[in-house]
Amino acid sequence: MGSWTYAGDMLDVRLASSDQLSPVNLASYSEACPLIVQSHEAKRNVNYYECCEEPYIDISFSLQLALRLSP
Repeated sequence: MGSWTYAGDMLDVRLASSDQLSPVNLASYSEACPLIVQSHEAKRNVNYYECCEEPYIDISFSLQLALRLSP
């Protein structure tokens, strides 16, 4: 998640936690889902490009999923 239109001085996306690596909030995850979330994290990235002085900020989400097998 981030913006390709606005630089970090105009849109500064941040994680809910002050950590650079943060767990993903699974509060609305349903146990009835056919997928099991085995691991998860969110990471805030700050990138600078040769063309621009401003930072470009995004948040990357990583989920490791497994298919829930029926008994």
